[in-house]
Amino acid sequence: MNLCTIKKTYETCSIEKPIMNRSLIHKNLRFFHFLGIVGIILCIIYPAISQANFCRLFVEKTRATISTWRLTRALEKQNALPKEITKLIAQYNHLEKLESEYVRQQELARTINDKKQVAKIINNEDIERKLKDLKSKMNTISDVLISFYQNKNDYVDGGLYSEGRAWVQDKQGNEFHIDLAGKRVYPEDYSAVGPYSEGRAVVQDKQYNVFHIDLAGKRVYPEDYSAVGAYSEGRAVVQDKQDNEFHIDLAGKRLYSENYSAVGAYSEGRAVVQDKQDNEFYIDLAGKRVYSEDYTRVGPYSEGRARVRDKKDNEFHINLEGERVYSENYAQVDSYSEGRAEVRDKKDNEFHINLEGERVYSENYAQVDSYSEGRARVRDKKDNEFHIDLNGERVYSENYAGVNSYSGGRAEVRDKKDNEFHIDLNGKRVYSENYALVGPYSGGRAVVRDKEGNEFHIDLEGKRVYPENYALVGPYSGGRAKVKDQQGNEFYIDLTGKRL
Repeated sequence: MNLCTIKKTYETCSIEKPIMNRSLIHKNLRFFHFLGIVGIILCIIYPAISQANFCRLFVEKTRATISTWRLTRALEKQNALPKEITKLIAQYNHLEKLESEYVRQQELARTINDKKQVAKIINNEDIERKLKDLKSKMNTISDVLISFYQNKNDYVDGGLYSEGRAWVQDKQGNEFHIDLAGKRVYPEDYSAVGPYSEGRAVVQDKQYNVFHIDLAGKRVYPEDYSAVGAYSEGRAVVQDKQDNEFHIDLAGKRLYSENYSAVGAYSEGRAVVQDKQDNEFYIDLAGKRVYSEDYTRVGPYSEGRARVRDKKDNEFHINLEGERVYSENYAQVDSYSEGRAEVRDKKDNEFHINLEGERVYSENYAQVDSYSEGRARVRDKKDNEFHIDLNGERVYSENYAGVNSYSGGRAEVRDKKDNEFHIDLNGKRVYSENYALVGPYSGGRAVVRDKEGNEFHIDLEGKRVYPENYALVGPYSGGRAKVKDQQGNEFYIDLTGKRL
């Protein structure tokens, strides 16, 4: 297992016109105050939540939100920011409160250990859909905000907002965080910083020490580690100077005394660990083993299921209690996505199973991929590729030489004549042009290469975003994309194709 020190990967989405009523700022502030009271009551009723630092995080996020709101109001009165930007900030705050409430429902269910409530909330497709939609809208706003501040302050790099903070890099190579109003959160300059998660961010100082800071930019604990991971479910992976790995809580305290060779991030109340004898198993939020079995391979939990491999090289899924979900042994299984998991039997046939381990359809394929947006890529025994829906039914009749997973309602396909283009969720062509190469959509834009070797971006309808032809273009991230012109010059362009 690899321990990721600082991750800078972000989701992107299509641009939408923001609509926001200014009075929502005040309404959402009152709503968040109400949630704060509810959180305190829950801490009193359920001691486990308090032990998980739920209250500490809630108070910090509440203070940070109020601070951002006050700053935004003051800047608006001084005309320091365009009204369009202050409206986007207000809308972002509103969406983040809704996101926090959905996440709180999931975390509460797991903390109180009510199995029926856990299953109901974790597998609630409506909540998962709302969370995905909220994240998409927040990233849309983040694209616009970070692009505005990068242009205004001449930053050379930056990432999307997370918990009201975004990392940026100045011309001297220093990295730090800015708030929604574009103001520095703290005076320190770091060699590297990561996005915020659960009120904490990973930073690396000039002496290459790695640790976490809170939403105000203050160190959470005095220890310096060789590597640390982002917080997940109130826990973070750390590696000390002796290469021992373990978890710490939101205050930086060790959860347990054991030292492991490797540990993974928490997911659905469970984390995979590898002991000094190379045995892999799961521990719960308190650091206790969930079951007695030792496996040679275990994967992260997804939708209440985890893939494992026993000492005889059989693979199958276990539930949150460590119990087998089904009796079948497979040559290989993968994680669940949208209630489905790919499996390969002992005869090299691939297909999908549901959460109970039952086959979704009778067909055997040469290869299947995980589901994305209700669609999965499959390859039949004749090397034809196409997509199937959640019931295993073909989405369209065409057979392609290659297809990729859906992203943003679009999928890249390659026909039998090596032409590439995008199709929509129903399998219909989005545009009539044939390209030598097309990439996935990111930020409402996709990279394409024409038959003459020119590269540029197209929008969701397949229209060119700008008239220029480049030698090389990259995907959009943070509202901008890196390009290289025909003379070898490299620079960034915004979502309209304008040079930054």
